Amino acid sequence: MTVILQEDFSSYADGTEVQNITGWTTSGYFNANLKGAKVNASSQIKSDTSDGTLAFYDSTANSCSVKISIEAGPSAGVISAGPAVRCIDHLNFIGLRPYGLSNIEIYWRNNSASFTRLAIPSYSHVAGDVYELTVEDDVLKAFVNGVQLGSDIDVTGIHSGSKVGFYIKGSSLDPAIDNVEINTLVSDTITIDSSPARKVFPVFGATRNHTISGAYAGVTTPTSIEYRIEEFVGGATVQDWTTLDASPTGGTYSGVVAVPKGPYYKIRTRYSNATTVLAETSRIGFGILAEYAGQSNTEALFGISGTATPLDDTCIFDGSSSWAIPSTQHVAHTLNELATANGCVVAAYNTSVSASSISQHLSGGDYYAARTAALTAAGGELSLMYWGQGEGDTGGGGTYQADLAALYQDILTRTSQDTTTLPMFIVQLGRNDGGTGNDAGWQTVRAAQTNYADLTANVYISHQTMDLPMADALHRNSSGYTMEVLRAADTINNVLLDSGDSGLGPIPTSATINGADVEILYNLNGSTGITLPANAKDGYEVSEDDFTSLLTINSIATLGNKLTLTLASSPTGEVKVRSQQGQDPDDTKMPYGDLQYNGQGVMVTPIVTELETATALSTLNINILGIPDGTFMTVLDDSDGLRIQRQNEAYVNGSISVILPIPVGTTVKGYVDDSSNPSTNGAYLEGVTT
Repeated sequence: MTVILQEDFSSYADGTEVQNITGWTTSGYFNANLKGAKVNASSQIKSDTSDGTLAFYDSTANSCSVKISIEAGPSAGVISAGPAVRCIDHLNFIGLRPYGLSNIEIYWRNNSASFTRLAIPSYSHVAGDVYELTVEDDVLKAFVNGVQLGSDIDVTGIHSGSKVGFYIKGSSLDPAIDNVEINTLVSDTITIDSSPARKVFPVFGATRNHTISGAYAGVTTPTSIEYRIEEFVGGATVQDWTTLDASPTGGTYSGVVAVPKGPYYKIRTRYSNATTVLAETSRIGFGILAEYAGQSNTEALFGISGTATPLDDTCIFDGSSSWAIPSTQHVAHTLNELATANGCVVAAYNTSVSASSISQHLSGGDYYAARTAALTAAGGELSLMYWGQGEGDTGGGGTYQADLAALYQDILTRTSQDTTTLPMFIVQLGRNDGGTGNDAGWQTVRAAQTNYADLTANVYISHQTMDLPMADALHRNSSGYTMEVLRAADTINNVLLDSGDSGLGPIPTSATINGADVEILYNLNGSTGITLPANAKDGYEVSEDDFTSLLTINSIATLGNKLTLTLASSPTGEVKVRSQQGQDPDDTKMPYGDLQYNGQGVMVTPIVTELETATALSTLNINILGIPDGTFMTVLDDSDGLRIQRQNEAYVNGSISVILPIPVGTTVKGYVDDSSNPSTNGAYLEGVTT
């Protein structure tokens, strides 16, 4: 309720006609009636006409009220004075007046001098009582001294309009009106532009600049608009009331605020000068948003055959308009892990299509328009992209790596982001149990995936799938999908938080040849060692003719982060080593790290392009006559002048023995570069490795 007018008439001189007071209009039978209602010496309105005068004021709203204080003693007759609403003229209005000693009459004049009685509730009039009529949405109420008389009255079809006031008629009862109060019942309102419930906005860093906007209406003009952020569950204050728009105009407001990453929020706005005028958003979140794209093994992650119990701070977007808490979908495991580790809401949407090729997801492809529409509907920005595809391209040419680059660049372009805010996670191609297709094609896809991740900033191999249990030749079973999404969660968290163990498993970092031993070093990624199945050596291949033929591996062993393949004899050529190639690797031959995820070890990452050529080791034995014992900077080059190494070497009796990453039989030349010790500086050495 908003007060439009409070008038006690004390500021007007004796004899001032109501018709001459600003805003008021009077109506009566004759011109004399227009002047009949006047201010007297006691600052009251009295009437000097027996025909009566209707005085009214525009409240500006159809829902309004008028209060009148009447000075008149109780009478057995009618006291013709009281409030009036829906005023048109003196023959068309709804009014109230004291009626006899113990009643109030509520009446309607409908274009005639006669009255239609609407109600006659009981009440014994006392001089100075305050009478009120309110009309709101065609419901009329009558009050005396703030207490409603009788029941609500339906006045549908009985006049209309926003003009209210009073009727007064001179008589021997000599009524007087002390004051008038007119109110509008139209509430001040504020609305806030909101997104669908559970929508998630990606946050890059600790906060996101978010626009809060809306509209306001009503009689009161807001001095400023304030906002507040609360946790949706529990209502904890994240940001207390703070100015959003210091100068709202034209019925709208807007402001940009920094919203922190966190659980689901509710954002509220209000008038600063009418703090009960409030609006609030639905449940909206600020955290992580991911696109899952690829083919059937990714599509299956959104099926409802999983076992995850989703957290309230997780969400699945349907790609169109609906944001909903996940069901028992496999991907909910990933969302749960991300939400817990990052302390924020996490949402994902699925654009994968069974049996699709990578080209069908690129511009001009069959599924590109759907991917574009889903991104637009999601808001146009992403926290990460998950790509689980490759089976559909094992029979194709060698363009997969270039297609991955096109896929990634396209999503960066469409989001207007760079790789630092939108990393890409690639699922390493799994296996085709018992498949009889193109074995080289599966190798090509795996190599392209690994090579692209190695060469491209913020692109990662998410996890291995070769060892996961299968439901058929190409698809993981339910426990396999559960293991997969837990591995993915660990890798994504490792990247987003720059800490923790990835779900990739131990990763090979280098390989060397030491006699008949091929020694492979691993980044254990949280494991303390590598576990070997009984026939793990059969999962590796070593060759010195680019795999035209294979060298015999006698045994396999591990020590800490080193895996050693012992060959039947020492190789003499350029040695290459690889593992788990082809379309149908044998999961019984796969070593795995002893770090457990959901009760299962994570397999050792297969050697694809991380290590293709194993470095041969040889020994250089040199004796320099006359050089004193000590450690001196020593420079070694091959016969073509290419630098092999430059580092301190310890000389004992003029001799050093250095292990070098070059083949046996290589000629090495060098010198001592130690200016601080003139007796050794420039000493020349030459020899052949053994």
